[in-house]
Amino acid sequence: MRETRSIDVRKKVFSKDDLRHIWSLLNSQKMPERLYLPPLTVQIKCADGIRYESDNGDFLNDGNIVDLKKIKTIDFEYRNLEDDRKISVSLTHGDSSYSNDVTIAGGDADWVAGTFNKFQDILAAVRPQEHWFFKNRGWFFCIEVLAFGWSLFILAHFTIGSRNSVTEFIVSNPANAVGNALVFGVFGAIPASLLQTLLLPLWPNVEFFFGPEHFQFESLRRKRLAFFLTVVVLPSLLSLIPIVF
Repeated sequence: MRETRSIDVRKKVFSKDDLRHIWSLLNSQKMPERLYLPPLTVQIKCADGIRYESDNGDFLNDGNIVDLKKIKTIDFEYRNLEDDRKISVSLTHGDSSYSNDVTIAGGDADWVAGTFNKFQDILAAVRPQEHWFFKNRGWFFCIEVLAFGWSLFILAHFTIGSRNSVTEFIVSNPANAVGNALVFGVFGAIPASLLQTLLLPLWPNVEFFFGPEHFQFESLRRKRLAFFLTVVVLPSLLSLIPIVF
């Protein structure tokens, strides 16, 4: 009886060392005595559309493809037809959920289980794609709604030419203030949803953290976002405090 086990790869940031660990485990497998085709191969597709294939691990050498180009997909495959063993590892940079997995298949259930556990250990050591934005994106969305809604409320308040501060308006007209807050809260949900749509791709499901720095687009955008929030947004919000209150 043949057994197949799979591992879905989700929310991981792969370094070059992680690729070495995968290749090392594959290269340690039993090789067939008769080599009709290379039993171990890796196929690499770059963002420029060029594909590369290797059967000796030279792609991991310093100054080779993974150091020079933007990598889109990496597919490892080990196949031993004599012993009915097969391992495939598919990794795709980005948010693809169907092409990031590890599959182990074979007629030896003990080998399948043992190899499965070894890959679980390797993947557990890969840096997780964790960020406070992901862990708390529900709360973050609520804060965005409040921030956008409050900004629209303040803008509308001063646009109509009111001479009272926002605080005075809320104290003197609590019922109207609550109604306006609900209305502007609904309108604030629209830009909040758009903002989340723009931010989520900055932390892709699988990220390749190797190669030229100028090709690591998500990392560069995260740095720019942090700079923008720190230098522009935060001081602007602080400057509004005396105007509003």
